Amino acid sequence: MATTSRHRMLRKIGICFCAIILAFTLLGCMTLRGHQQPYCYPSTEWICEDPKIHILVDQTGGCSCLILENCDYSSVEVDFDFSDRILFSGEDGKNLLVGNCRFSSGSFTALIEKDELFDGKYLRKKITFVRQGQ
Repeated sequence: MATTSRHRMLRKIGICFCAIILAFTLLGCMTLRGHQQPYCYPSTEWICEDPKIHILVDQTGGCSCLILENCDYSSVEVDFDFSDRILFSGEDGKNLLVGNCRFSSGSFTALIEKDELFDGKYLRKKITFVRQGQ
């Protein structure tokens, strides 16, 4: 009987431990990673001067981009992933420009690790976006 109650206690401890880890993972991501990425600031525009890229954030937090620099792509999508990277992709879903970001409330910088959008011109360089609007 002592073995059965010991197993029950270990099982309860295990379930509590898993619940704590799950809660920390879910809440930790929101508080540590979010709240500074552009989609957390609705109705704003983020402008990079070199290269000339504008990221537009709509009222719901959806992002779109406008590339004013010469490139071979007519339509480019922008997205941010959970590892603090910015991803610019073409119509086929292929990542054309990828950078590791550091965010603040008024700007963010991206160290470019892949550049097929501008033929490698910005590879291993930092580009900075500055928030405009609210």
